[in-house]
Amino acid sequence: MNVKHVAIAALSLLAGTAAMACTDHQSASDKSQTPGQYVASSRTRAEVIADLEIYRKSGLAALDTRDSPETYSAEYQAAQARYQALRASPEFASLVSKIAKARGEMVTTASAGSSVVTQ
Repeated sequence: MNVKHVAIAALSLLAGTAAMACTDHQSASDKSQTPGQYVASSRTRAEVIADLEIYRKSGLAALDTRDSPETYSAEYQAAQARYQALRASPEFASLVSKIAKARGEMVTTASAGSSVVTQ
């Protein structure tokens, strides 16, 4: 192999690498959200804490600690049904209010998918 072929191969490699870097940069700038960017949540902190509490209470947390939870097992399905029932229950709204008051936040009345601020 002569020097001319090596130089052409090296130049091709450099050009290809530069083209890929440029393409990666362009696709990253086209994204609507960059890593580390803060995205506001529609959930209050009290709702998140209450949701975690019922997640644990339903038994899903214990089942999800496994490397690969058996999501189709009867045990998992029962825990998921308990979680859904608790999430939709008045107990959840009460728990959210209790947590919000304890944290000194505005009290909200939470339902399955929304919250209404009350004073």
